[in-house]
Amino acid sequence: MSNFNFDLALNDALKLDSTINLNNSVSRLSIKPPTQGLNMSGLNRSRSASRVSPSLLSSRPKQMNRSKSPARSKTPTRLGLPEVYNKNQKNGGGCADRFIPNRSTTDFELASHSIVNSEEDTGSLSSTQLERRRLLEENLNLGNTTDSRILSFKSKAPTAKDGHANNMKILYSAGKPAAPKAPNTRQVPTTAEKILDAPEMMNDFYLHLMDWSSLNHMAVCLNAGMYIWNATDGNILELFQKEGEEPYLSSVKWIKEGNVLAAGDSDGSIQLWDVANTKIIRTMRGHTGRIATLDWNEHILASGGREGGIHLHDVRVAEHHVSTLRGHTQEVCGLTWSPCGKFLASGGNDDTVQIWEPSAATRPINSKDR
Repeated sequence: MSNFNFDLALNDALKLDSTINLNNSVSRLSIKPPTQGLNMSGLNRSRSASRVSPSLLSSRPKQMNRSKSPARSKTPTRLGLPEVYNKNQKNGGGCADRFIPNRSTTDFELASHSIVNSEEDTGSLSSTQLERRRLLEENLNLGNTTDSRILSFKSKAPTAKDGHANNMKILYSAGKPAAPKAPNTRQVPTTAEKILDAPEMMNDFYLHLMDWSSLNHMAVCLNAGMYIWNATDGNILELFQKEGEEPYLSSVKWIKEGNVLAAGDSDGSIQLWDVANTKIIRTMRGHTGRIATLDWNEHILASGGREGGIHLHDVRVAEHHVSTLRGHTQEVCGLTWSPCGKFLASGGNDDTVQIWEPSAATRPINSKDR
């Protein structure tokens, strides 16, 4: 019953139909339920307590106030976009986007004239009208559109900052066609750089009739004569000419470094020449037939004869013949020293290639048949 009386007093206090007396405030805890019947003094006391409670009067209006939503405060209407637009117009003048044409530099009249003339049929015009149009275009500079632009844009976009990675670059560049690859083949010239006349050169593929020196000189054997061509300046020197008709030059070889030239002939003799001074140094003999091939290993000269023997000559001493290597049964037509100078390879007309170690033995250490 007491609770009912309290709710009734609370409803009457909320109606605010009478004045509020702050001097007679009573706390809610002092209201005690009556023991007998309905006590009007308790009801009045509860009614006055409800009217003077500051918590009831102050808390209710605060709950009714609607606060601004944080999410709604971020909408464009709360950001003040007109202020942003006004700021851009003050700072930027009249050009905001570089992809929008600048009207101040755009010739719309020329653009309109070009469109109209492109769609107009000039077949019905007379020659006088065509001539008048041509003169007008020349005087008004309407036909010269190479130096003018119908649409004028701003300058290029600003460059990106250092370290900026454009993730869209791969997307837009993936469809581009691949650039043509450079050809892997090497261009071989089909014409000679220089052509030299070589009359009376022996027609025998067993012979070695040319050799190029480290000083850019080329020696050429023409029958019984020896000629030197200087590749640097193009001069040609006749070094010597053998006497007689029978002997002919069959092989030639430059020393690795220097101007010493070795020349073998059909009589089995070898001549050493100082090309710089055009003077013969010495003549070495030992073969019974022509010498088809020569090769140097420092001061050791190897020569291959028609009889199948290989002679080693030490050009520093008077007794030049050092040793003879015998393994081929027919003419020796090729000789070459290894880069280390320890081994000598020889090829013969007996269809064999033999490997020699002259310092250890006079027999080949290996022989390969064709």
